[in-house]
Amino acid sequence: MVTRADRYEFARLNQQLFNAGDDEAIDHLEATWAEQLTALGFRMDMLESVLDKKHQLPNPSDHEATKAFLTGIDDDQALGNAIFSMYRQITYWGFDEHLSDPDNRFWFATALTQLAALTRPLGAIQKVVIKSSEGRFWAPTPDSLMSQTLTLKAEGRVNLASYFFSGYRRRQTATVSASKLNGMLDQLADFASTVRPPEIVCDAGFWKMTVTGEDGVQHAQGSMIEAELLSEQLRDVLPFPYLMLFDNAPNQLQRLVIAYAPDDDTAEKMVIDRHSQSLSLTTRHGATRTRLGLTSPAVGHLLTGIDSPLDQPKPDEASQTAPNLTVTARYRQGDPIIVKGTLSLDTPIPGWANLAAKLQTFLGEFAPQMLDARLMSRKTPVKGDLLYAQVVFHHGGSPYSYFADPQYAVGDRVVVPRNHSETYGTIVAMAWFAPNQAPYPPAQTKRILRLADPLEEAEDR
Repeated sequence: MVTRADRYEFARLNQQLFNAGDDEAIDHLEATWAEQLTALGFRMDMLESVLDKKHQLPNPSDHEATKAFLTGIDDDQALGNAIFSMYRQITYWGFDEHLSDPDNRFWFATALTQLAALTRPLGAIQKVVIKSSEGRFWAPTPDSLMSQTLTLKAEGRVNLASYFFSGYRRRQTATVSASKLNGMLDQLADFASTVRPPEIVCDAGFWKMTVTGEDGVQHAQGSMIEAELLSEQLRDVLPFPYLMLFDNAPNQLQRLVIAYAPDDDTAEKMVIDRHSQSLSLTTRHGATRTRLGLTSPAVGHLLTGIDSPLDQPKPDEASQTAPNLTVTARYRQGDPIIVKGTLSLDTPIPGWANLAAKLQTFLGEFAPQMLDARLMSRKTPVKGDLLYAQVVFHHGGSPYSYFADPQYAVGDRVVVPRNHSETYGTIVAMAWFAPNQAPYPPAQTKRILRLADPLEEAEDR
């Protein structure tokens, strides 16, 4: 990852080299500079970044014009591209020409001085301006929001200008705690200082940001498919309810709760929460309760991928099945959307199959243990059924079957008999089985002895 600081250090060190006039050291750059410039995110563009069709590069022998031209460039990316282009022109196409030639030395010394000035530390951040623009292929209505300009000032003043397709412009102003805002300004400055390769996403819109510090200005831009977490942090701090920011998702799905209760003794509940970046699955059957969880930034990406709410199932007057599946979606704005139906064909929830497939794909990658059928779909036990636990020992390997009591839960560390002794293991699954369908012959199955004592286990190691 390349940052503003990396470019500043490069400019500072090489500026000193050209100003010192060490011809041998300068000419040595002819073999090494291309790799350094590429690593800093600069590209050789034949000076396109700094020239247009109406202008030409000043003659290097005209030092006054050269200095005016180079110091007039206020974009570090464009200037870095120009340095790369000039370097290539001299070392690849120049006839008997070297970087250490007096006019070339002056050109690069001036350019590197300006690059150092453009990339020097910003100092205390005073203001950040973020402009977000819609870019999707759609037919806008008069009230469609097309762009926003958000201005954040260190003293706590924030302004939002929203522009609509009809030509209407709405301005909003608010005051935010300076301590909260200053922390966000520093995060935005860090984000802006990270050099990212140009990426064009035709239907995602784009953002541009200008960060102004006491000692400099930083420009950055990108497509509105990134910085989701930073966008959410800004939305939590600012009082404006509708912000496009860097991801153009002002009304994102924040929390999804899926509850399934096929009978009085069985229930499953999955909670996916963007704020805590967590996903949890709780299952209950009688006195047996299991809870598995995952915390990862990937949870936010999962919710982003669930981009449309489920529809209410059409009522079926002939159906005798009561709803046993409830999906609750909470968005940043508005009331929760609650959809009820069944997993049967009586009153299916439209779109459920697509949502379930996304969840299954996600769990398969990030939490495969939650896909264990014995956790996801326990059958209702009948008289004579046996409760089995699958136990994995501390050194891994395949799980072993043991009888369990309902007070045990998946994830418990337990003591079990093994080879005429006792050992420690972890319960990874529990399920009820009829004796003739048991995973291990009941007559040969041993029972879990007790929960493990962490202190005793540590002493036994």
